Amino acid sequence: MTRGEGGPLPRGMSRTELGVRRETEMHKACNILGVSRLSFLDHKDPVGDEFRTYPPNVSKREHTAQLLHYFRKFDTDLILTHGSWGEYWHPAHLLLHSAVMRAAKGRNVLTFQAEKKDPTIPEINNSADPAHLKFDFSHHFNTRLEALEAHESQIELFGQFANGTHVGFVKKTARENLSIKSLVTKR
Repeated sequence: MTRGEGGPLPRGMSRTELGVRRETEMHKACNILGVSRLSFLDHKDPVGDEFRTYPPNVSKREHTAQLLHYFRKFDTDLILTHGSWGEYWHPAHLLLHSAVMRAAKGRNVLTFQAEKKDPTIPEINNSADPAHLKFDFSHHFNTRLEALEAHESQIELFGQFANGTHVGFVKKTARENLSIKSLVTKR
């Protein structure tokens, strides 16, 4: 949706510079993970305050139409998106989840961080989303760590979620539950 220019601002950096940096970090992470296409919707990331973040200024209808355009343009069969609780109730995650679900009619949708009985990081657990698929990515530790470390400007946040370091975050999220929101078979 955005380039993340509204996030915590490193000293001496402008909002525009932060957006460019975070876009570069996302491209780097995608390259590490083998993602071949990355598109941004060019919404501005609103500046949050100490205790609150905000969603971009876009209506659900407009956002849904933008996503539908991409889904059709790239003949999308499978969509992976935020869970219904936006992991930690992040307003932009909630907006994106809602728009994806509206635009995804007739497409397969999976949401991540689905329900775990005893989550290692409770703040990011989407407890309302039943876990249909369970994966253990422990054997991809080095790749996952390298991809996370590409996000240098946000590395401290991941450590905070894990009550330690970003390395702890990678370890604690090695087991991933996905929820199937819709499953369509092509004929």
